[in-house]
Amino acid sequence: MSAMKELGELRAQLDAIDDEIFRLFTQRADLAEQIAAAKRLEGRAVLDPERERAKVLDARAKVPADLQDEGQRLMELLMESSRKRQHESMANAQE
Repeated sequence: MSAMKELGELRAQLDAIDDEIFRLFTQRADLAEQIAAAKRLEGRAVLDPERERAKVLDARAKVPADLQDEGQRLMELLMESSRKRQHESMANAQE
């Protein structure tokens, strides 16, 4: 197998993984809106600091040691995105 073909196949695999990541990201965003509705009904705030800390620590534990910082940053970005979507959903529900 030539190096170019191997590179092309590797990139195709990476692209397929990226597609799946973004499909799951969209699914996660939809769930964030549902969570916002549940929090609104229960009178809860969007931010749950204890849960976020636990999720960040869990993310670090799920990846190899050399990826823990990146895993943590990724989870922090996901949580930030979720909070933003929940705030927007709650604000739209009050209009």
